[in-house]
Amino acid sequence: MSVLVLENIAFGWNGDRRVLSDLSFALEAGESVGLIGPNGAGKTTLFLLCAGIVKPSAGRIELLGAAPGDPSLRGKVGLVFQNAGEQLFCTTVAEDVAFGPRNLGLPAEEVRARVAEALALVCLAGVESRAPHHMSGGEERKAALAAALAMRPELLLLDEPTSDLDSRSRRELLDVVRHLPGGKVIASHDFEFLHELCDRVAVLSDGRIRGEGTPAAVFGDEDLLARCGLELSRGMRALLGLGRA
Repeated sequence: MSVLVLENIAFGWNGDRRVLSDLSFALEAGESVGLIGPNGAGKTTLFLLCAGIVKPSAGRIELLGAAPGDPSLRGKVGLVFQNAGEQLFCTTVAEDVAFGPRNLGLPAEEVRARVAEALALVCLAGVESRAPHHMSGGEERKAALAAALAMRPELLLLDEPTSDLDSRSRRELLDVVRHLPGGKVIASHDFEFLHELCDRVAVLSDGRIRGEGTPAAVFGDEDLLARCGLELSRGMRALLGLGRA
């Protein structure tokens, strides 16, 4: 069953159709898909379309059987932006994480339980009373993820989730996301993270999906990556056994 379907999507800021053009993509239930592409390829724009924040100029988007913005999707789609701190607007971390469950009308005891559970998942237990904007960039990212997880979404969209994370936090995030139920799309330049986590990787360039397959197949196709303005790090080449960089 597909939890996310995009068919022939076109979009451009201020009416310009060049950001995304005739893009089609699908995500199956429980699947983790990495989304890669050069800067400006439209990865963040694609997430904004899925969240219903902007609307496509052409094409169809379906999430969990409904259109973006449909009331039935409340709490079912989680999105963590690249600039995660922009999603934190309350005076304490606990209030930010509680905001979504509280607005679903859940009982106070259930809200408290979800806050504790989500903060524990991202290894932020004990920071409930801290002010989000007095935290490091990595801690802000964890808090924003906790706010999304507290909703227990069926579809999770993560935009550059390893940005600002040290190696320990990156490993903790990998373990958290790997064990989450539901479908996940992770846009990232951290190819090693995607290689370890995802079932499939899709390459977005010039407004379209230019290739997709298993992480090993996509990252091993250096001609495809080069055509899309991407290249492998030395560490990634070594991981794939591609010889010296």
